[in-house]
Amino acid sequence: MKKVSLLTASLIALGLVSQASADQVVYLTGSTAFRSTVFNALSAPSSANGVWDATPTAYLINGSAAAKCNFMLFHGNISGTPTYINCAWSGSDAGMASVANVTINNDGAPLFGAPETWLDVTKVTTVALASAYQGTAAPTSAILESSSRQGDLAFADTSVASALPAIVTANAANPLVQFPTTGGAPVGVVAFTWAKNNNNGSGASAAQTAWSDLHNISTFQAQALFGSGSLTADFFTGVAADNGTSVYLIGRNKGSGTRANVLNDSTYGLNTPVVQFNIGGGLTTSPSGALVLSINGAAHNPAGTAVTDPGISQDDGYESGGNVANALKVAGSTAQQDPFTHASGWIAIGYLSASDASGIGGGTTGNWLTENGVAESDGAIESGEYSFWGYENLYGRANVVGTYAETVGNVIYNSIEAQIVNNGSNPANNDVAININFMNASKATDFSFPTHN
Repeated sequence: MKKVSLLTASLIALGLVSQASADQVVYLTGSTAFRSTVFNALSAPSSANGVWDATPTAYLINGSAAAKCNFMLFHGNISGTPTYINCAWSGSDAGMASVANVTINNDGAPLFGAPETWLDVTKVTTVALASAYQGTAAPTSAILESSSRQGDLAFADTSVASALPAIVTANAANPLVQFPTTGGAPVGVVAFTWAKNNNNGSGASAAQTAWSDLHNISTFQAQALFGSGSLTADFFTGVAADNGTSVYLIGRNKGSGTRANVLNDSTYGLNTPVVQFNIGGGLTTSPSGALVLSINGAAHNPAGTAVTDPGISQDDGYESGGNVANALKVAGSTAQQDPFTHASGWIAIGYLSASDASGIGGGTTGNWLTENGVAESDGAIESGEYSFWGYENLYGRANVVGTYAETVGNVIYNSIEAQIVNNGSNPANNDVAININFMNASKATDFSFPTHN
């Protein structure tokens, strides 16, 4: 009897593994700026404009909240077909590179996520969506596939026309497929903003006063900042007394659609190197305590002593907008010695999606900067008054048509359109995604300024 029970248990176990491997698996990657919008569609049943026949199970890991996780694995039925949607969010260009199956040189090292390494559906145990969030830690090798693979689908904050050169070349030979496959079109508009780091807005120090004076960045100021990485605060504020405080740029790596949009928006040059810093001595995390500014292979503590940090290069940056938000969240720089100039206090500013900027903590009036004197809002984007936004596209690998991934891609596209049907209806809002039907302005190309329709 015991032997029969053990044999039965073994067969059941083998059956479970077989079931997991027999289910359809679709690999989805791309934009971290649009990630929370996609999450809303992937976590809901079709009755709530979601993707699934019923609420799916999910495994969500490596993020400050469920909707901001870098790895997401959903499981359920789509029109009766058992399906895993396996998500790894590494940025728009990294996502397009993964779907195009090309590697990207990121200052002498391969760009993270191009191609992507995904969660292994046979190793990850899915749990109820309500308790799926696993925290900020990255997935271990025990639940990742053993090697990278080509993606099926990728969300991108730009079109493939303004992707990195290796992607453009690959696309020319084997064009990516834009969804919906009945006639490709953007799924919506994705909004971005500039923001400064999270200080308390009070105090008598010169650096704190400079922080309080800093409200706007113009196109020509952005161009100068990208080229130098740091400028004195008076260049932005017009207040002579602010010239003793430095403003440092932090931002995204080459895999980012946010980075592509800001370089296009500022006309700085999509593939022109930028000088960027990071807060915390590492590109993926920020400390809760003392600040450290790092650049070009060396981290500098407040005493000005160089600390070895070989993972950082001058043209590199954070892998997700959530990491930029976490860095800007760390307060106290105006009360800290500048590690480069040794002045009392410094300021950091960065560029990120409206979704990620909402997590800094200071709010749209406390931390967000206006651009050319215009604050980010749905109404300002829709009228063409505010230019820092992009079209969100869903791309599939060149041979996706006729596959199950094409079916899923069209379902996801239609679900998101339904999810954001009312986004943009209130001009005062700062929606992450805006329904194109509310747009009274358009961009002829990714490199164009908006014009009123």
